[in-house]
Amino acid sequence: MEVIIDQRIADPLAPQGDRKVEATVMCSALGQIGSSGRFTFVVLPRLVGPSLYREVMTGPTQMGRGYVLVRSETHWEFAGPGTNQLKEVKGAPAWRIDGFEDEPWITVDVAIRYLTKLRDESGSSVVKRNADRSLGALRRLKVTPRAPARN
Repeated sequence: MEVIIDQRIADPLAPQGDRKVEATVMCSALGQIGSSGRFTFVVLPRLVGPSLYREVMTGPTQMGRGYVLVRSETHWEFAGPGTNQLKEVKGAPAWRIDGFEDEPWITVDVAIRYLTKLRDESGSSVVKRNADRSLGALRRLKVTPRAPARN
């Protein structure tokens, strides 16, 4: 998971017909949380999946993602409580993101909640220790953000 602050739409929306627009969302990327609960200020390369980046980039640094938004009357919902099955349902027209996120952006507050739960529910002493250290670093970030890195 990528930990961010200051998320905002960078440019005016670029229409692609009457039912599609493109938007770029910018943020200050602070770092990443790995599966073992370890927070690192490394923004690139990503901790999940293959990366095209060979250089190491540390946060905070400006990052952006492009999205295609589609106006649709249908969307997906879970078929019922406690199930992983989805069903397509009709509803009021709304703008929806076309595609999915392979690596979510989360805020510092969400990262703190996630790591607290991970630490409390894990049976691994390594995960508990990593989560404790990461929580300390993220709580300090809430008080005094790091100066922007020079890349």
